[in-house]
Amino acid sequence: MEEDSNSAVRSTAFTAAESKLSAVKLGYWEDPFLEFLIPVSKAIRGAPIMNRGYFARVNAFDSAIANFSAGFENGLKGIQVVNLGAGMDTTFFRLKKANKNPKLFVDVDFKETCINKAHLISTLPIFVSLMGQPVRQQSDQIFYKTDEYVLAASNICDLNSLQTVLTEAGVSFSLPTLFMFECVLVYIYPGPGNDLMKWIIKNFSDSAIIGYDPIGPDDAFGKKMVDNFIIKGSPLVSISTYKTTDSYRQRLLDNGFLKSESETLVEYFNRRITRQEKARVNRLEMFDEYEEWNLMLSHYCIYYGCTKENIHILNEEI
Repeated sequence: MEEDSNSAVRSTAFTAAESKLSAVKLGYWEDPFLEFLIPVSKAIRGAPIMNRGYFARVNAFDSAIANFSAGFENGLKGIQVVNLGAGMDTTFFRLKKANKNPKLFVDVDFKETCINKAHLISTLPIFVSLMGQPVRQQSDQIFYKTDEYVLAASNICDLNSLQTVLTEAGVSFSLPTLFMFECVLVYIYPGPGNDLMKWIIKNFSDSAIIGYDPIGPDDAFGKKMVDNFIIKGSPLVSISTYKTTDSYRQRLLDNGFLKSESETLVEYFNRRITRQEKARVNRLEMFDEYEEWNLMLSHYCIYYGCTKENIHILNEEI
């Protein structure tokens, strides 16, 4: 049963990538890599409300990396990023192409996902020309490795395994490190998820996390959303415990982060994306579903936690 659930959760990585590709093809952001990680038959044209939602989601994570690095003397070249539950995410490749990648970027996911992704980035010309030749696989958990990027397999709830894998990946436990959780913690029961955050606090003194998860399971929209994930075989097992932005903010504080913030995705879009970017997005395709937009994006939460007062990852409010 657990394997079936893991398989269903893995499939959500492809669903997210397909939806992101729709937005990329319309110009919401630049990503020349994503289409090579998705089967051609899976290419879709998403609804405008979905395209805009994924734009806000990607903007939040990209901004967090830039803002986190700006707080340290050596900038990007003095930080690490660990992307837990990375799926087919292309953040590193986009950063590398723009010469804005951190000192080390580690994608961590299930073994099956890593095998698939490693094959593609090891063989497709667009990745080979960007990355050069990887070093030899060093263990059965490291599937791709260069000096700047590692693709590693681990059950992120097995903290001994995770620590071993990150050590093999070359992660320094003394460097400033940003952890990314893009729709991950909601699939993990509260206890193991909290243990994971406490492990981060214990092992990385200069660290921050950014996460994104669905919330609001109790109204009609939320109940339907929860039921849809159950039908897909990937239940949102912690949403009944952490169902509001306030509960996520308190969760981070309870697990040891010195400061935390959280907001709905619609609040993020309204508060932290510049007027210029909003105007650009508004020109990409016709959009008039504002009531549905506010409803849907109020059921997704962006949350941030930092271990020190001088670490910042939030965009300033506009």
